[in-house]
Amino acid sequence: MLYLLHFVKFLGVSLFVGGSVAALSVKNDDDASRLSFRVMAPGFLLTYVAGFLLVRLTDRSLLETWILASIATGIVALQVALWASSKPGRRGAVVKLVVHMLQAVTMALMVWKPSL
Repeated sequence: MLYLLHFVKFLGVSLFVGGSVAALSVKNDDDASRLSFRVMAPGFLLTYVAGFLLVRLTDRSLLETWILASIATGIVALQVALWASSKPGRRGAVVKLVVHMLQAVTMALMVWKPSL
């Protein structure tokens, strides 16, 4: 069961990151909005549902620092990406850098699980 949840979480992360790259890279505003709400947001949901189930099954505390930090950085990355893809003119280089750096920090916290 744990291997299945890890795989589901990996798929969710792939959708989340891939959807944000696609949504922030396309030129058409309708495509950006569609990609962000139909690919990136469900990927985020899948990632976090699988993560919460993994926490439950492994008897970890949701109050561990790395979990709280990854939740915070993931939510901020999602909100910035949704904000940027919802209206024209918001998908600049700085926004892309912020979203992808936040996603990288989130993934690093999820993988290495540092005790901050």
